[in-house]
Amino acid sequence: MANCVENNLSCTGCSACYVICPVNAIKIELSQNGFYTATLDKQKCIDCGKCLKVCPKFIDNNFVNKFEDLPLYASYSLDKFVQESCSSGGIAFEISKYGLDNGYKIAGVIYDYIEQKAKTVIFDNLKDLELFKGSKYLQSDCFQTFDEIIKSKDNFIVFGTPCQISGLNLVAKQNNFKDRIIFVDFFCHGVPTYLLWNKCLEYIKKENKIKKINNINFRNKKYGWHNNTMKINDFFIKENKNPFYTLFFSNLLLNDSCYNCNTKSSFDFTDIRIGDFWGETFDNREDGVSIILPITNKGKEILETLKQNLKISLLEQKHDVCFKAQSAFKQYSINKNIRVNLFSLLKQDGNNMNNIVKEYFNSLSFKKKIVFKIKQILPVILKSKIRFIYHKVVR
Repeated sequence: MANCVENNLSCTGCSACYVICPVNAIKIELSQNGFYTATLDKQKCIDCGKCLKVCPKFIDNNFVNKFEDLPLYASYSLDKFVQESCSSGGIAFEISKYGLDNGYKIAGVIYDYIEQKAKTVIFDNLKDLELFKGSKYLQSDCFQTFDEIIKSKDNFIVFGTPCQISGLNLVAKQNNFKDRIIFVDFFCHGVPTYLLWNKCLEYIKKENKIKKINNINFRNKKYGWHNNTMKINDFFIKENKNPFYTLFFSNLLLNDSCYNCNTKSSFDFTDIRIGDFWGETFDNREDGVSIILPITNKGKEILETLKQNLKISLLEQKHDVCFKAQSAFKQYSINKNIRVNLFSLLKQDGNNMNNIVKEYFNSLSFKKKIVFKIKQILPVILKSKIRFIYHKVVR
């Protein structure tokens, strides 16, 4: 095997192979299961093996940077509007503003309302940066932008999933341009299939009588930071009424590569890792708090500058709370038969989301069915109290 496509390991869709291939033998396309995946034109392939050297699937587990040895902070923007308008504490936005002020272009994810998908694009001004705000919860189309980055001579701050960042980092190392890139990834839960997202969009539009979607906020804070409230146009959809979050957090519809990911628990390929500071420490905060790990000297310098310029708050934290709360450190245990059945249902035109969620519910154990039903009816304030008790007593 002289290429990264023809093997038994699941593709992450990171696009590293696409951008490094010297003969354009690799394309990144949506698979039948709704994930960005590399495909190979065998007639073009020259067996050079370059793609093997940048593919995250072949990263070994001998990582240098260990989570417990890295500095860990709780952080949030000191600009209240930024904090409130972002999904977490607004740290990604503050890092991006730092970049623009210091000669960097920003590569981040927006939601494309024409194609109804997440897309990695390049920003070079503060106005467009507003489109970058908020988590997208979808696998982003990044291959064209990553290709533009490697062909450019500009400096970039690049945001992405751990697999995307590790792939681009390895390409940068191979092509000797790491010095002009600052890498920022995040604590990743995994990426859901676009089959689920597309089906949910149809359902939400029909249920709320929406003709055209022109604004999506995947995690709006109207009901608090801890509650996954989606805002579509002027409609607020709470987590317990949202089939997308129900099935996303079931972990049954993630990319195959997400179940055995080397990169989400690695800290060797990024300068900064960010995310939501879940866990007991900030159970009573609903304005949003980010977790942040500066890993390299470049990452540490950025955070120190932001702190000194009174842009962000940095509060040093213990690692154990984060370790227990972040899904990036957990192995998902799933029923493969149920997973196959759900994918089959998503592919059928006649099935709506109520039927698919019902099928998922019927697959649960009796205990999990009870928990599911309770979550469906619990008011937000009670959920907050139960979460607080759980963290204090059970953990």
